[in-house]
Amino acid sequence: MFYGTAVWDPWLIVGQIICIQCSFYLSLGVFMILFLGLRVPRLSLVYFFDYATLTTSTLTGWCVIASFLFASLAGAVYMIFLVERARKCLDFSATLYIIHLFFCILYGGWPSSMAWWVVNGTGLAVMALLAEYLCIKREQREIPMDRFHSRNPDYIRCVSVHPTLPYVLSSSDDMLIKFWDWEKGLDIHSDFRLCYANYFTGTDQPYLSSGSDDLAAKVPSESSTAHKCRLWHATTCM
Repeated sequence: MFYGTAVWDPWLIVGQIICIQCSFYLSLGVFMILFLGLRVPRLSLVYFFDYATLTTSTLTGWCVIASFLFASLAGAVYMIFLVERARKCLDFSATLYIIHLFFCILYGGWPSSMAWWVVNGTGLAVMALLAEYLCIKREQREIPMDRFHSRNPDYIRCVSVHPTLPYVLSSSDDMLIKFWDWEKGLDIHSDFRLCYANYFTGTDQPYLSSGSDDLAAKVPSESSTAHKCRLWHATTCM
């Protein structure tokens, strides 16, 4: 998975593009074998990159069209794991089809078939919209909070969820807060750089929780009479 970084990383983006492009062509090849394997004597790159094969006048052409459309559906599924962010799905989908257009131009010239543009335009729309929908559903799924509960149901006083990353800070009765990554269990990325703080009120006293790039989470206990921090506790992120 490519999850966990919010900074500009061109090498990560290049890696995502390569993985998505290769996965798309791999799926396209599988569907070509399924739909065309018994209709043509030999499969070749002409069915991938020659715009003339995308035609509605023959049954073979319809099989090629079906292969491209099913490959776009598969590409949307790949983006759940390779992109994971709904707002990026359109960019990666458009990049995939722009690269495919470039390959088609190199192989057989500029596509002059209307069917080619309709099929690939439809594939782009299907891939982008379906990938966005699936990523949104994944982002909005319930956090499995049962992982964070201890034997005492009243142990956890408050939970803070990071607005964009799968991170949870929890405050409990032992005056410690724990850092959780609900997608990867208790594993923390080696390039962890999260700086996060939240102020909230428990049942009997207020807490201030913070998480920083030293891989430690801290919570001070504020005296109700002196109104100042009287004790610090820390737990190292696992």
